[in-house]
Amino acid sequence: MRELFVLLMLPPAGPLIVAVAGFLVLRRWRGGRWLVGLALAAAWALSADAVVEPLGWAWSRVPPSAEIRQSLDRLHGDRHTVVLVLGGGLARGAHADGGYDLRLESAERLRRGAWWARRLELPLAFTGGRALTAAADQPTEAELAAQVALSELGRPLAWAEDRSVDTRGNAQLSAALLQTHGARRVVLVTHALHMPRALRAFREANPEIEFLAAPVGRDLQAPKLLENYLPSVTGVQRGRYLLYEVAGYVAGK
Repeated sequence: MRELFVLLMLPPAGPLIVAVAGFLVLRRWRGGRWLVGLALAAAWALSADAVVEPLGWAWSRVPPSAEIRQSLDRLHGDRHTVVLVLGGGLARGAHADGGYDLRLESAERLRRGAWWARRLELPLAFTGGRALTAAADQPTEAELAAQVALSELGRPLAWAEDRSVDTRGNAQLSAALLQTHGARRVVLVTHALHMPRALRAFREANPEIEFLAAPVGRDLQAPKLLENYLPSVTGVQRGRYLLYEVAGYVAGK
């Protein structure tokens, strides 16, 4: 029930629900028109790339790509460093054979992790299990990630954690594996908007290990086209993802 409430509060549903509430009280409360106006403005703003992208940049605090490469290149071949990819979920029916496949978020993270592992000549690891609501035939994220990493990316996983169901679980259940493999530093790979929450969880669960962010995301682009100020599919997705991560961070998830 709590998860449903959170999803309904995220854009675009959340602002639209507030707008409907404003319409319902419009005749009895003068503030109703302001409520409607603010809700519609929020729905518009949180769906426009020109607004959402700078907000996401400020939230994730991601350095430019060149700065990240320069920082991580010093770890080349370090035997106490591992590249760890956080799973982003599975999609049923997404594979060519009609079975499960990595969701786009998982695939992007794994591809980026393999790139870093190859560039830095470091072992590649993955963390991700099976959702609590998963069907009986659903494999774990780690199982599919291992197959994709080997067959499609040519970079086999050194190890994988396959029991976690959320970010905090990723961090806690990876702790023993990181210690077993002698990791002192971890190149953490996830999406930029997810990185603040992921870094906090991993640093709390593994205070003796240094975690370095290797986010998936583009550098901030100055809006040049009028269409960037208009609602778009990518704007809705990014705005929803941003508020989801902010809510998760505030809630300590």
